[in-house]
Amino acid sequence: MSPATSFVVHSTLGNAKAYHRVSGCWSSAWVSGTPRARHSARWPRPRGRIGHRLSVPLRLQSNEARSPLVDLRGKQALVTGIANQRSIAFGVAQALKQAGAEIGVAYLPINERAESKIAKLVEPLSPTLMVPCDVQSRANMEALFDTMRQKWGGLDILVHCLAFADRGDLEGDFSKTSRDGFHLALGVSTYSLIEMCGLAKPLFRKNGSVVTLTYLGAERVVPNYNVMGVAKAGLECSVRYLASELGPQLGVRVNGVSAGPIRTLASSAIGGITTMIRNVEMNAPLRRTVTQEEVGKTAAFLLSEAASGITGQVLYVDSGYAIMGSPVFGDGAPGGGAGG
Repeated sequence: MSPATSFVVHSTLGNAKAYHRVSGCWSSAWVSGTPRARHSARWPRPRGRIGHRLSVPLRLQSNEARSPLVDLRGKQALVTGIANQRSIAFGVAQALKQAGAEIGVAYLPINERAESKIAKLVEPLSPTLMVPCDVQSRANMEALFDTMRQKWGGLDILVHCLAFADRGDLEGDFSKTSRDGFHLALGVSTYSLIEMCGLAKPLFRKNGSVVTLTYLGAERVVPNYNVMGVAKAGLECSVRYLASELGPQLGVRVNGVSAGPIRTLASSAIGGITTMIRNVEMNAPLRRTVTQEEVGKTAAFLLSEAASGITGQVLYVDSGYAIMGSPVFGDGAPGGGAGG
C-alpha cells in the first residue's frame, strides 16, 4: 500500500481510531501486537489478488508523554576542559544538562581567581562535583577519580575536551617543533584521554560513553596547526583502540567529534585562526562555521542511547567543510582547469 493510503491511529489501551487518508473516514479498530487496522465497510478495499494481505503502516500517537530522543536523565557526566563561556566544553556541558544529565566539572587549577570564574560560569548547570585537576599530574588524576568514586559511586559519561601546545609550536615550520613541546602537546592532548579512560574503567556503569574533541588537522595539513595535528591524529587513533577495549569489557562506547574552527581561548593560540575561520565560511557547503551549541548537541547525541550502535567513530560538525576537495574562489565556483 502506498504512503497515500496509510492510516493515522490514535490509541488508548488497545482501543484505537484510525483515519484512512484516501476515504477521509474515521473508524474504530483494535490494535494489538503487530500494529494493523481492520478495514471498515466505509473504506475502499485495497486492490490485490484474493487472500493477499497488505501491510498497513500505522503511526501510533499515545497520550502519554514520550521521552526525548536524547535522554540523559539519571546519568552522571564528568566534563573536562571548561575555561570560559566560549569553551566548546561549556557548550557540551550545557547540552548534557538540557538532556537531563547530572554534571561534574574537572578544571585546571590555575589560581583562585580562575577557579572563582569557572565556578560562577557553571553555576546554572548545578554541578554536584567540582574538582581541580592538572592532567600532567598522576596524583591529580587519581584524586579526581577517587573523589568521583566517593561522591558518585560510578560514572556514566566522560567528556574529554583537553588540548594544549606551546604557542611557539603552533606557527612556522613544523620541523622546528621542540622535543619538550612535542611531549607536552601529546601528553596533554592525547595521553590524557588514555589515562582518564584507564582510571575510569572501575567506575564506568553499563552503557557508559566517552566523547573527545578533535579537528580536521588530524588528517589534513592545516597551516600552523603543526604539532597539534599530530596530537589530534594520535587522539583519533586512541578513540579506536579504546573503543575496541572498553566495548567488549564494559559495553562502553568511545567516539570523537571533529568540530570546525571556533573562536575559543585555546584556538586563539593558533597562528592565523581568523583566516581558518574565514576559509570555512567561504568554502563549507553551509557557508558558515559552527557554534558551541551545535557541537554540544552532537556530543550529547553520541553520549546518549540514541547513538547506542556507534563507537570508535569521528563525527564531523564543520558545516560540511571536510567533504570539499577544492576551494571556492571569488566567483563562487570551485577552482578548476582544462578538462581532460
